[in-house]
Amino acid sequence: MVYRRLIRDFPKSQYIPDAWLAFGEFYFQHAPDEEKDVKKALDAYVEAAKNEQSQIFGYATYKQGWCHYNLTRFLEAARLFHRHRGLQIAAIGIGRVVHGRGSVRADVHTDGSMCGMGLPNLSFP
Repeated sequence: MVYRRLIRDFPKSQYIPDAWLAFGEFYFQHAPDEEKDVKKALDAYVEAAKNEQSQIFGYATYKQGWCHYNLTRFLEAARLFHRHRGLQIAAIGIGRVVHGRGSVRADVHTDGSMCGMGLPNLSFP
């Protein structure tokens, strides 16, 4: 696969986060059902988010939150959604952020509560 070769042969490439993101997306939602693997997706999203200057950093953080949610690690999911929302506000304001991949709706209210997760209002450092 081209992405594996990119990661192996050009580890300093600016496109490494995008390659890891592609692996995360594959394992999280595009793989055939028998190949879907949330833990592998999470590992790939973590790798994708290692470069905080990358255009996909916020999106990779957001997708990590969904992996934790699917693994029933709700507090970690809430922390990552909250961090993603903070990135949104810093980028262009409440409710929307552009990652070079389209926009992502905020999943955390201004008080820190999660939409539809039934979690209490949370505060994070």
